[in-house]
Amino acid sequence: MKNNKSKPIRLVHIISSLKIGGAENVLVSLVDRLHKNGFEQHVIYFYDGPHAKRICELGVPVYQVKGVLSLYDPIFFLRLFLLLKKIKPDCLHTLLWAANFAGRLLSFVMRVPLICGLHNVSELNGRIRTMLDRFIVAIPSSYIAISDGVKKSFCQYWQNKDVPPVHVIRNGIDIGEKNNFVTREQLGLTNDNFVIGSVGRFVSVKNYDLIIEQVALLHGKYSHVRLLLIGTGPQEGELRQRAKDLGVSNETIFITGKNAISYYPLFDCFVLASYVEDHPLVLLEAMHFGLPCIVSSNDAQHPVITSGVNGIVVTPDQSFAQLIPTLIEEPDLVKSLGNKALSTVKKEFSIENMISNYSKLFSKLNKI
Repeated sequence: MKNNKSKPIRLVHIISSLKIGGAENVLVSLVDRLHKNGFEQHVIYFYDGPHAKRICELGVPVYQVKGVLSLYDPIFFLRLFLLLKKIKPDCLHTLLWAANFAGRLLSFVMRVPLICGLHNVSELNGRIRTMLDRFIVAIPSSYIAISDGVKKSFCQYWQNKDVPPVHVIRNGIDIGEKNNFVTREQLGLTNDNFVIGSVGRFVSVKNYDLIIEQVALLHGKYSHVRLLLIGTGPQEGELRQRAKDLGVSNETIFITGKNAISYYPLFDCFVLASYVEDHPLVLLEAMHFGLPCIVSSNDAQHPVITSGVNGIVVTPDQSFAQLIPTLIEEPDLVKSLGNKALSTVKKEFSIENMISNYSKLFSKLNKI
């Protein structure tokens, strides 16, 4: 499909949700920067969230699509089809599973080029989603994976399928300058508290229950330790009860439905307990704030963190409770790890590189 060179590329982003999350943050950054780079953009979403307002404020049209009897009933697909027919996109970009699924079908029907974003390893999709994907995995013009690990997982999962090219574009950090940072006093914390922070959806894959257990182990000797969990999700009630059962409910603070950026400066260290994520955006954000980060890995290898250099890698046979005392008692180590974490993000995960790579891929796709 070829357009007049003077005409901006009409790009439609379709995303399952505009709630708080890594993929949602990536989309906001893309919309902001690409809008200034000559793209005509539209955003379609299914589940509402605070990012809808942010995108509207950027002057980009935003549309919510849902069904009548249920979110994904036949009317939903009809409405999505009619909306795309009205917009007449030059190319589509989808993020998150439901949007990827719907986007593949409509791309095939409408003969519009499509790029699907891959933000998680394929093993997390589950049996039903994998079964549905089996019939349409080859439809997109190409895929974008946020890491080499996500690409490897996808390619291994579909190695017997003739899938399109998978491009790796690492997430870039765009913290912004206008942030209302929360103070320790507002949360009842003191400067003497050592605050362990973690950010992400309250779901089992994030392994928050393990973090709470480790904090309980620490609390006997280090009574000034506090745990700050920021996110939202179905496991919140279970995690609150777990903290209560272990006697650390007063030491565990839950922040729900808020932008995590305002809270990172409160942390003394950041913990990522999931064993199936390479480098989610929240890890890069924590590193941007110069925090020493402890991450989990099944094989002691991590694509972003080099243990003892710009963070600490924990294997399944280790525990956070064994390593955090070192951070509590060695402030020089905390400073060193934090400085090198910040340096890594600036060098390898700049927002400029991310936007440039997406822009080139969208432009190339439009010329096909």
